[in-house]
Amino acid sequence: MRKRIPFLTLMLIFTVLNSASGEETKIIIEGDPSPTYNQIHEFTVSAEGELVNGGKSHFRVYDKNTGTTIFENLIILDKSYVWSQHIVYPSFNENQTYVIEVKNGNYVSNAFEFTPVRDIQQEIEILTLESQWIFEHQAVKFKHVGGKIKNAQFDKEDRTISFSFLQGTDGYFRIEIPRDLLNSFEFCKETDFEVLLNDNPIEYSEDTSDNITRILQVNLVYGNFGTLEIVGTHALMSLDEIKGEACTNTKVDTSNPRYIMIADVNDKEGISLKNVVDYEDDLEYLHIIGEVVNNQDKAIEYVRIVVALYDQSNNILDTDFSFSDVQIIPPYGKSPFDVTFTGGSSGVANYKLETEGRETNPLPMGLQLGRPRIFTDDLGYVHVVGEVRNKGDTTANYVKVNGILYDSSKNLIGVDFTFTEFSDIYPDQSSSFELTFSDVLGEPASYELYVESQEYGMIYVKPIQHQETSEEKPSEEKPTTAQETTPSLEQTPSSKSGGCLIATAAFGSELAPQVQMLRETRDNIVLKTQSGSSFMTTFNSIYYTFAPTVAEWERESSFFKEIIKVAITPLITTLSILNYVDIDSEAEMLGYGIGIIVLNIGMYFVAPVFLIMKIRRISS
Repeated sequence: MRKRIPFLTLMLIFTVLNSASGEETKIIIEGDPSPTYNQIHEFTVSAEGELVNGGKSHFRVYDKNTGTTIFENLIILDKSYVWSQHIVYPSFNENQTYVIEVKNGNYVSNAFEFTPVRDIQQEIEILTLESQWIFEHQAVKFKHVGGKIKNAQFDKEDRTISFSFLQGTDGYFRIEIPRDLLNSFEFCKETDFEVLLNDNPIEYSEDTSDNITRILQVNLVYGNFGTLEIVGTHALMSLDEIKGEACTNTKVDTSNPRYIMIADVNDKEGISLKNVVDYEDDLEYLHIIGEVVNNQDKAIEYVRIVVALYDQSNNILDTDFSFSDVQIIPPYGKSPFDVTFTGGSSGVANYKLETEGRETNPLPMGLQLGRPRIFTDDLGYVHVVGEVRNKGDTTANYVKVNGILYDSSKNLIGVDFTFTEFSDIYPDQSSSFELTFSDVLGEPASYELYVESQEYGMIYVKPIQHQETSEEKPSEEKPTTAQETTPSLEQTPSSKSGGCLIATAAFGSELAPQVQMLRETRDNIVLKTQSGSSFMTTFNSIYYTFAPTVAEWERESSFFKEIIKVAITPLITTLSILNYVDIDSEAEMLGYGIGIIVLNIGMYFVAPVFLIMKIRRISS
């Protein structure tokens, strides 16, 4: 009788024989355990021995710390398989460990671990892959028709994305920007980006943006090339964070951009001074700067700020005054000012400020300020560049841009003004400007601007709490005043730096070229020398005893104003000589100064006497 071998025994023998003759099945994963962030890396899966299920295997990548699956797929493992992956956010975070694991039936691979690291050199490099860039872990998608893009970068400090490209044919540039990367959002509402091509503002259209992405399209024409910049208001902030920041103060007027120079809802009613600070410049001139606020429904003009300096015993050391930079401060507007004393800086314990202005009719709103841009150069000077458009019906003459600079705590750290590149702007035309703050007292964070010409003021919306005021009536020219006493640095000075009252009244505006020439000659030439400063001290002590009275007579009588205009024109002409000569020493200043004084004595006194004597001889 034949003995049967049990089935289990046969299976055991088969398994032993198979293992002795065959190869053990292994699944091995290899790759770089420290792949560089923002690059493509390959991980190889290879098999040794026989696989089951025709090689069908489960491929999985997961976070080692949390076990969260990052990527998984069913793959066919035929001896080897290559997983090529772009190591970028949000799938992967730098310096965080991930595990690759492959299963084929009961066969499990080694647990391959990798930790992405960032190459320091790549902090300033941008990856271009399949029509997208990766900025700060976020993908910016684009489509560019008509040329080749060379480079791109993101500046979170300036809130700007820049593109360097070559444009050979007509086309367009379409870009999808994640809101968390760059957004433009002010005063509780979405606003336009500033788009610049080679530093010049250009128009763009915005496509179907949503709560995650802003989509912009810029049309380009043949010959455009260089740098395209997209400037926003917020960088690396979520939409909720931006809205929370923009809407914290519910009293803020949502109709004006933050860079418009208007009164704050918490300012005192009427005319007042605030944000007064003092400093010494490189020439040891004492500057007392601040803001004049006109928080009322009337415009004011001829706003004069008077400063008196005192020592520790409260004895007056010196006084001086200047006018507000804005000639006619509109209702609920404000203006910077700068009262400058030349000379030394010792003995000043405190100072007192007073201001007065006269009510007048506001200038019609006609000047529109385009969204400006701020940057700091290598010398530390702060620049604000932008564009002014004339929306009025007539030419805007002598367009002046007044600016105030603030730090992050809204403390005033600089004031200045400039004029547009074209002093006259025709209706519906624009002109650019560049306002440079050379004296900056802190780290700039924001700025405010006001634009005016002889004909127009700036277009703005009155603060919300004032919009229901009665219509503006013609002014009765009532004087308004304000006072403020402020502690000072230990400084003392002695000279004067006010405006030329007689010339301003004669030519109708501080923006008139004759008045500007006088101011620039005084500040940039005469006061740069000791002899010139001494002369101005003596001259001003006499001039300001009668100048306010003469200026007032000019305003009251147009005939008298024309007489004064004719009378001072030769004087202004002779003073303009100083703008065409080089004065590099005290001796040269004295020489030219004495020469001009003698020339004016000859014109105003000697020549008339000689003419009178000549007439009398003829008549006799």
